Amino acid sequence: RRRILLSWLLLCWCSIVGAAPGDDCRVANSSNASVPPCVEGSELVPHGGRCTPLCLEGFTAYELKLSCLDGELSPSSSIHCLRDCTAPENLTGALVPSCAEGAFIPEGGMCTPKCEPGMVPEILRLSPAGLGAAALICRNGQLSPATFRCRPFECRQPPGLFDLDAVQLAATSFPE
Repeated sequence: RRRILLSWLLLCWCSIVGAAPGDDCRVANSSNASVPPCVEGSELVPHGGRCTPLCLEGFTAYELKLSCLDGELSPSSSIHCLRDCTAPENLTGALVPSCAEGAFIPEGGMCTPKCEPGMVPEILRLSPAGLGAAALICRNGQLSPATFRCRPFECRQPPGLFDLDAVQLAATSFPE
């Protein structure tokens, strides 16, 4: 009786969910995904198998892996391909490419600004704090903050230090 009841419950559950234990999974079509959408070479993922998402050039998959269990893919039923970013261009004093990571930054990646010798990067933030970020972050084709600027490096004497020129002048003005 217990076996019959368990089999009946499993059958009901499978008909509601639309999958049976041990079923393979099909990766749903998604924009900017490669064909086939998995590095493993197919859109059909066997039960217990994995799909390593593959996107078209210029896009990066949000998911690192999709796993198939009983006909259900997780963490998602499709691949989400997000647009990569292009390093800022035509910036005065910046090197080419302007990011240490290269001309193209993958989704979620960082752009570390590169300036010509004698120049330092300055990243502007649209916040009350103003300056502060060390890198720009790529989010679906947009860098945040959007850009940076290169300004001349200024070597200022820290406050509280004595003036070396005055010390040298004083040292040479003593009579013998």
